[in-house]
Amino acid sequence: MQCSRRIVSSWPAFVLCALSWSCLAIAQETAFAPGQKVVAGTGSARQEGVVVRQDASGVLVRFPMWDGRDDPVNGPTRHYRPDELRLAGAAPAAPAAPAAPAAAVPRARRVRVVPSTDGAPLSQAEILTFLKGRIGSDPWAHPDKPAVVRELAALIRSRGVDFRWDTLSAFANELRNSGGNETTIPFHIRANFGSPVAQEWFYGAWDLSKYARSLSQQGDRWVERDTVALNGTLQIGADGSYAWDSASGAIRGRWRPAVASEMEWRQAGGAGIVLLKGKSGADWLVKEWDPEPLAVESISITLLESEATQEFGGRRGSRR
Repeated sequence: MQCSRRIVSSWPAFVLCALSWSCLAIAQETAFAPGQKVVAGTGSARQEGVVVRQDASGVLVRFPMWDGRDDPVNGPTRHYRPDELRLAGAAPAAPAAPAAPAAAVPRARRVRVVPSTDGAPLSQAEILTFLKGRIGSDPWAHPDKPAVVRELAALIRSRGVDFRWDTLSAFANELRNSGGNETTIPFHIRANFGSPVAQEWFYGAWDLSKYARSLSQQGDRWVERDTVALNGTLQIGADGSYAWDSASGAIRGRWRPAVASEMEWRQAGGAGIVLLKGKSGADWLVKEWDPEPLAVESISITLLESEATQEFGGRRGSRR
């Protein structure tokens, strides 16, 4: 039943009263106000949250116990149907009487479509379809969730994605509600924009730079500064040789292809190469770097054993 906001004044008083009470009861059951404390789930799955807003997608609830994990504005949030929530302190609704058994209906065979590991970069729709098709019935309690997240991460590394990650987007919220791990899948999306590169992509000359961020106090304000400084060149040869020239000296050496585990550790797909015995006598990993739309093809250079001492390079003379 729908309640009209406009009531005809000529109706009898007792009818108006009954309708008003009915509308109020429905509104109390379906409408939530920002800031109200609500409870979702029962037993061990019980979570207390705060209403952010109610919109066409349902009731958006923030869970303060998870603040700071992902969403810098609201903290992790999730949409619920109004009937899935109750005000904090209110008793759970009594279970409905069991309905009469329905006539048996032939069950349609469920077809699971898994995107190919070969093909164009994945779209947002393909990623959501993959998750919902595998663990959509109850993503957070599904026993296959860890394995499915790992499989999706491998798929993203093998094909890349055709969009950039935005923490506050509707897609990010739906991904979390569909069982997308709050760190694993977003990190893979960030690291794999576009089609994965092949080993030959690295050949040629790269102009290097170093990036640093500093924080200083000026009176009652903290000022953050970004600094980028040129830092030499790197020449990568198709014959397995490299020449790395920088302020700390010139190094000539050999490189090898990065193995899958070395790329997977950094959530990156495509090829990578390892500069053997580079600066400080250590091995360094070179991979494609593309966190933002850049004017030139770019690489990052990090210690193979860690993400420390990062340098960046732009292909000399290239434009996208």
